[in-house]
Formats: sequence, C-alpha cells, structure tokens
Amino acid sequence: MELRTLGSSQITSLNDAIIALCNVAEPTKSQFVAFRRFYHEMTHTDEQTGDISIYSGNPGLTSHTAILGAVDMLKSLCNEAAGLEAFQQAAFPDCLPKEREVAARITARLAFMIDPSSRDIYSMLYRIENEDAYPVKWLPNQTFIQFFHAAFPTESVDCWHSNTECTSLMAWSLRKRLGIEIIPTNDLAEHLVYNPKRKTLAVFHQVEWLKAQVRYTADRSLEESIEMSFANGTLPPRLLFETLYTIYEILFPYVTDDESDTLARELTSTYGLNDSSDSAFDPNLIVWDGSLRTAPPSFKLVYWTRRLRNLQAAVDHPPPSNDLVSWVERHTSERTALTVALIGLFLTAAFGLLSVLIGIAQLVVSLEQNKLGS
Repeated sequence: MELRTLGSSQITSLNDAIIALCNVAEPTKSQFVAFRRFYHEMTHTDEQTGDISIYSGNPGLTSHTAILGAVDMLKSLCNEAAGLEAFQQAAFPDCLPKEREVAARITARLAFMIDPSSRDIYSMLYRIENEDAYPVKWLPNQTFIQFFHAAFPTESVDCWHSNTECTSLMAWSLRKRLGIEIIPTNDLAEHLVYNPKRKTLAVFHQVEWLKAQVRYTADRSLEESIEMSFANGTLPPRLLFETLYTIYEILFPYVTDDESDTLARELTSTYGLNDSSDSAFDPNLIVWDGSLRTAPPSFKLVYWTRRLRNLQAAVDHPPPSNDLVSWVERHTSERTALTVALIGLFLTAAFGLLSVLIGIAQLVVSLEQNKLGS
C-alpha cells in the first residue's frame, strides 16, 4: 500500500496523527493500540473525528495540528545549530518557560519516542547503579544531535555480533535464572537498561511503532549517517533495526522458542485489562509478519552492545541471591580480607601461646605430683 503522507495542516483526527507520527498508510483499529494509548497519555485526548481542541495540560499543544506542527519543527531543526532553548522559543512563543519545557518534552517523545528529561525523574543514585548513558537530559544549549549522541553512545570495537550465541539472554531465561522482572518502557533510550538492585530489565515495548519505522527506512542504508537520518525526519535505520533485532532475535524469539512464546503472551495478556500501559506490553509483540529487512552477514550491534554485555556479565556472574550473601560479598574486599588474615594470624599466635602456657602448667602439676609421691 502506498504511504499517504500528511502535512501538519492536514491533521484533523487522531487517526491522521497516527499516520503522520508512525509513517504508515491508513492504520486499522487493531494497529498501534499501544501507541494510541501513549498518544492519549501525552495529550489527554481520546478518539476524535475533527480537529477540535484537546486538553494536553499545556497551551502550546491544544490540537492535533499544533502537536504535529511542533513535531515537524523539531525534525526540521534537528540538524541545525539551534539548541533546546531555541526550539522551545520558536515552537511555543506564547507559552511561559515552564510550559515550553513540558511541551518540548511531549514533542520529543511523540516525534522520536525518546524522553529528553528522564534524568529529572530519577535520582543520581539510579544513574550510579546502572550506567552513565541513562537517564538523559537535553540541555538548553545542546543541539538535538548532540543530545542524541549522549543518549545513544555507539561502540566501534568489540561489537556484539548477530551470530553470537546468546540463548541465556532470552527473557524467560533471565527471569528464571536471575529473577529479573521484564518491564515495558515507552522510552527508547531506556531499552535494555538492567537494574541489578531492583532486578529489572527495561524493554522498549512499542513494537508496532518500531516495525513501522523499520519498514519506512527499509530502503535506506544501515550505514546512513545520523545527520542524514534526521534530515530524512527519522531516527537512524541502524538504531531502529538493532532495537527490533534485540527484541525478536535475543529477548523474545517466540516464533522458534516455546518458552519465549509463553512469556510474550503472558506479558501482553493484561494490556486491555487496566488503564495504564506501564504494566503490560504492546499486544503486537506476538504479531509477526515476517522479516522487515534482512540483516547483513555477521551483523554488528553498535548501539546496544554495552547493555547486552552487561546482561551477559550478570548471567555469567549472578548477583547475590539474598541479603546475607550480599552483605558478606560487600565486606570481603581486599582490605577486609587482609584485616581478616591479620586477625587470623594474631589468633593463631594467641592460641599457640595459650597452648604453650597450658603445657607448662601441666608440666608443673606433674612435677608437683611426683614430689608428693616421693
């Protein structure tokens, strides 16, 4: 089906917004159910037949047209030297500074499924416990491409290869062996973030949106530069494809693995039973229509290598199973081990001296008994 593109001035309904944001032709009701809910959460709007006012909690985003206009402006400024502050002023000139911040965050999340202010909702401790690449923050004078590089660092050497044996990284295996809870995230920058303290693994669950982006960029090279990708109005094809690959080839190969299929159905089964998408995966996780593009031989994953290796390290060296073991491990550093060795040496010497004293005492008693006997 030929893709129907819409300018922001033509957006008159939620369905039109889905077409523009997901780069698809006319979607059916069963498609993009998770993305529709996400759009509703961002804008507080329901299905609408016309471009009437919507409540987004922000004066800068009061209609589908306004939302898509802001998205178009963000995409057009991605390759320019303008930073976040300049974008906010250009896109939302009539809003207060705080309102501009909120509107810009919503715009970035809808345009690229990246939360540019995740650092604001996590403590510094969370960052220390995990890695230095997440959570992220788009700084006022930082261009979007600079922010993207900070949020998605790449590996140039020792990359994860597609032919790497990694059955131990299947989601059901991680849950069974390490007790890891698989949690969905709408933030692409949080994909594969493993929190060893909470024993959680975040997985980007908007698979229908992801598949649509991979299809849309299928004719473009995986080696396309980041600048060219943003000039084309999308995330880099390699990032999109790598993310889809980690989901269907590493975490949930449900087509070929029965236990993966069972877990995938479990994670998606409660999606329509609650009002929050925070607890269930996109139901389209278990809908696969074949390969969207063919990976080259020995395909290298440059975006997700570091997080995959963190997971593999957790599998190879499992964390403590309980608090007691954890306490013991925390208190067996080299310094503590040296202290324990010195204490052991002292105790050995003390017990040795005590043994000598006891021997002398026994000798004295024996001599006294001999004197009395004689």
